[in-house]
Amino acid sequence: MPPENDAAYRKALRRALHLLARRDHSVWELRGKLEAKGVSVEAAQRVVAECLRAGYLNDERAACALIERFKHKGCGIRRIRFELRQRGLSGDPFTRLLASRLGPEEELGLARRALERKSKALAAGEGWPAQKSRFYRFLSGRGFTESSIRRLLDELDSVERQGPEPPAT
Repeated sequence: MPPENDAAYRKALRRALHLLARRDHSVWELRGKLEAKGVSVEAAQRVVAECLRAGYLNDERAACALIERFKHKGCGIRRIRFELRQRGLSGDPFTRLLASRLGPEEELGLARRALERKSKALAAGEGWPAQKSRFYRFLSGRGFTESSIRRLLDELDSVERQGPEPPAT
């Protein structure tokens, strides 16, 4: 039976389009979601093929959207790489894509902003060594690389050693 006459195919296609209207999905992710909703493997494959043909589904576009979404959330390279893998977007092409869209300097800036937003809650009434330890755990939990965390904490160390600026006269 041609796909357009198949009720199960049409239902699966509607479900896929509904999912894709909300956000980009990877091929692997969409297929998995369709199958989890009871769509047969054959119908899911046909729907994915149609979505690819029509340009509704594109792994690179999905990866770019995910990278930007997690950068906006204040996450680092390690967390973004994990999220990509969770959606079936792994391997050299996606490693290169991530590297091109989030370099070490930008990650350092993201870490700085994440820490600025969170520092008052993390540092309440503690000395510098305890603050530094909490900052490290927070940034590590957000998926920032060791090198970015160390660079930022080294910057903060130098500020801490200098002490507060004298009042302007």
